[in-house]
Amino acid sequence: MLSLNTRGSTLDPVFVLRGKDGVKIWGGENPERTFMDDITVLTYSSLNQTSSTPEYDETNVVTINITEPTNASGIDTVLLYYRIDNGSWVENNVSSTHNYTFTADDLWYDQFYEWYFWFNDTSGNNTQTPFQSFTVSDSTVPSYSNLNQTSSTPEYNESNTVSVTITEPIDASGIDSVLLHYTTNNWITDTIIDVTSSQTFVFTAKMLSYGQKYEWYFWFNDTAGNSAQTPLQSFSVIDTFEPDIITLARSYTSTPPTSPTTTAPITSTPPASSTTSSTITPSPTNSSPINGSPSIDGMNLSTFIILDILALTGGVILALELEKYRKPKVK
Repeated sequence: MLSLNTRGSTLDPVFVLRGKDGVKIWGGENPERTFMDDITVLTYSSLNQTSSTPEYDETNVVTINITEPTNASGIDTVLLYYRIDNGSWVENNVSSTHNYTFTADDLWYDQFYEWYFWFNDTSGNNTQTPFQSFTVSDSTVPSYSNLNQTSSTPEYNESNTVSVTITEPIDASGIDSVLLHYTTNNWITDTIIDVTSSQTFVFTAKMLSYGQKYEWYFWFNDTAGNSAQTPLQSFSVIDTFEPDIITLARSYTSTPPTSPTTTAPITSTPPASSTTSSTITPSPTNSSPINGSPSIDGMNLSTFIILDILALTGGVILALELEKYRKPKVK
């Protein structure tokens, strides 16, 4: 039978093995040889993690403090279990680490980590901590570079391309949207162009008009909601081209009209009462066109006056004053 030796420590129960007659079967001498049984559960404290929302470019350290009485069997093994996004559990033996520490690294945005410690002593007593968790975050704004435009003073008959490079680390949340804002009327209206799908984030301004002033900037964000914009940029549309010279074709009469060289008398018969006759000699006509003057479809032009030249976008308008002459009627 087993009898309790009350001489033993109340903290460390002592058992002595005796036979039915009370004779000791096994044990030590004064005090009797004893068996020490450790049924004490290990205790822990200071269950910590660096952050419940670590950044994607950081590490997260989880720690625990485990204790057992000095005269107990002693800590044997400490294991850290974790899984990511409800995946399989991964075991890490942290028995030999200082303060039983595990460092989670190579974090990616929006990963969900669950973890707990399991530990035992050399007597086989074991326990574990409650589940803990953390979620990887991203509070860093994407960065931009190479903010460019083809020209700060493009010509009216050209186009002008504006562009930007926006980057974010592969383990961050990722670029969500890139928008080009521009105005030509001092932001009375704000034109927004989504250039996200262009990947190189490019916009080409076309149909420019002389005197226009474009103001523009890029706005961008990532899927974690971090946003920023580039500084305001601008360009002004100019015109440095000389007006085109237009040559007008004029057709002239091939042979100038010939002046009369003889006078042909025209005799009229006087009235019956008249006894005399008269001869009418027409003088050379002065109403014929000037020799060599231009002719259009049989109409002679004695004047060809350019009244005005208006320099306009894309061409020149000529206003002409034309004086028309017709052949004189025979009287």
